[in-house]
Amino acid sequence: MSFSMHASGTVAGALDQLDQQTVTGDPSQADRVREFIRAELADFPERDGLGVTVHASGHHSDTSRNVSISIQPNNLTVDR
Repeated sequence: MSFSMHASGTVAGALDQLDQQTVTGDPSQADRVREFIRAELADFPERDGLGVTVHASGHHSDTSRNVSISIQPNNLTVDR
């Protein structure tokens, strides 16, 4: 079974997007990854103009289990 998730925006907005995404197949691995991302973003610095992009994917079978997670800060404002 495999899954993928993507979210971007403010930290709160990204968390909302992750919560709204439906994962097909066995959601147990995706739920654990979502919990990990939530814990990481809970300590993410919050300030005006700071956003985040999250990519997560994973696969598991009877013989293997893997996950890839990327959490990157973004500047949501344009400097002039």
